[in-house]
Amino acid sequence: MSHSHTHSTALADSEDPAQRAQQRRALKLMAAVLIPVALTTVIGLVLLWPSGTSDAERAAAQYFP
Repeated sequence: MSHSHTHSTALADSEDPAQRAQQRRALKLMAAVLIPVALTTVIGLVLLWPSGTSDAERAAAQYFP
């Protein structure tokens, strides 16, 4: 048997202010953690991305043409 579900804001509209505040705090915490992690990942990719031919590749090409 299958069932369906919806993504509705009807529940969000009926929530009390304390629950909304808790959700906002959770979103801020996630953003405070995930944004620096994402930026660090992108910076690491840019800095560590291989560019050009490395010394090891040149040495290998010299001995193994």
